[in-house]
Amino acid sequence: MPYVAIGCSPQQPYDFLLPFTVRLWKQRIGMEVILLLSGDPKTWMTRPVLDHLDESDYLFVGDIPGVDAGTVAQSARQHVAALEWLQDDDYLISSDADLWPIQRDFYWKHDDSPMTFWYANAYKYENHCTCHMGATTKTWRDLMGIEAGDLATQLAATFERRLKPKQAGLNPSEASWQAWNFDEWNTSAVLREQVWYPDDCLMIERTGQPPIDRIDRHAWPENVSIEGMVDAHLLRPAHDEANWPKVRELFGLLLPEELGWADAYREQYEHA
Repeated sequence: MPYVAIGCSPQQPYDFLLPFTVRLWKQRIGMEVILLLSGDPKTWMTRPVLDHLDESDYLFVGDIPGVDAGTVAQSARQHVAALEWLQDDDYLISSDADLWPIQRDFYWKHDDSPMTFWYANAYKYENHCTCHMGATTKTWRDLMGIEAGDLATQLAATFERRLKPKQAGLNPSEASWQAWNFDEWNTSAVLREQVWYPDDCLMIERTGQPPIDRIDRHAWPENVSIEGMVDAHLLRPAHDEANWPKVRELFGLLLPEELGWADAYREQYEHA
């Protein structure tokens, strides 16, 4: 079974998008989702977001001392294989809260390769972007040096071992930059240590940066269309008066039967 791992902190504006993103992965793509929520669970409980998710969709990673909640959410995705209930052959794909999948066939291209990269050339192969990498539970555990057990404890150990030494002696701005990019830099570094990388991996290349088959927030079309599109990187904050009509239009093309729910949820979120 493929699972899509998405991390999120309670920092707006990402949290608003979670119920939409989960519905799209489940209903349009046919994959299950594991939301990894960082920060204080009590903060999450004050938001309407969880009311629109199944309890099986999410788990609380919580806080890790000395590490920003956003960094925890980002790197939790590459540690999702620590969850004890996952089977060795379950397939785990990393993704973002503000990245909506559009084309089902594109996301079912993975095969028996050790790892699949759905935008392999995003950084000209110098590093790999988190959206998207996929491998089995067993491969992720071997790659990240983790085992079935407590996710937060093992994530904290990774930060101690691989992030904090890079931040030592840096000014706050430089240290923050190291943290912001850590999930991609760290995963790319450990990948380069594997005998099967890159030759045995499935490298799916895309044209352009951002890809020409992506609806991107930096060049949002006046008249949105999903024809020939693979995914969408959303306008933020998606719930505000300027962006919501555009995001709503796209969601209506993807899951038109859910538009009534979308309007009600957005209204509840705005007045929470």
